Amino acid sequence: MQYQDFYGKKISTLGLGGLRFPTVDGDPNRIDRAAGQKVVDAAMQQGINVFDTAWSYQDGDSERFLGEALAKYPRESFLLGLSGVQTVFSGMSDVSQVIENAALFDAPKPLSAAERKTLQMAAGAFLKTMGVPCSGCRYCCGICPAGLEIPLLIKGYNEQNITGSTWKIGMLTETKGASACLSCGACLSRCPQKIDIPGVMKKIVEQQ
Repeated sequence: MQYQDFYGKKISTLGLGGLRFPTVDGDPNRIDRAAGQKVVDAAMQQGINVFDTAWSYQDGDSERFLGEALAKYPRESFLLGLSGVQTVFSGMSDVSQVIENAALFDAPKPLSAAERKTLQMAAGAFLKTMGVPCSGCRYCCGICPAGLEIPLLIKGYNEQNITGSTWKIGMLTETKGASACLSCGACLSRCPQKIDIPGVMKKIVEQQ
């Protein structure tokens, strides 16, 4: 694992994000403690010492679980909730993902100019095909005065554009529609992906 200095502390260049912990079947907001603990333990064993989560992840269960999972380790052995650091956070759901991702950070292997160009082209094609790049972090939901389930609406929008139907998206028919958006823009500063959420809500309404 590669490390960098942060005010005298060594921090891993790969961090574990708390959005993708394994969940209990049938309840996406309840983390599987046993499986999740294996992910955290594997991360520590691979030299990952930076962890990130938010109250909006799994309706608060990500924060609760991560506190429980890290309690067995000395507090000085890991860092939480850092901002402004050059660390790549990855939400990993099982041990194999942790090991695979950690291996990529064992030695610096910068991309060549040709590889960077290819990657940029692939990213452009991906975004064009997949639609709105919402990660489902839910940072926008708590501040929305209309109480919209924004990630769910965007997920439905993407699914409609890709497959032509939304029947796979559970709860979509039971939530408030995009037409309830007030276009106030309160969500814009909360979105890590810099998505024009009010603009997307308008597109969803036009699509209906």
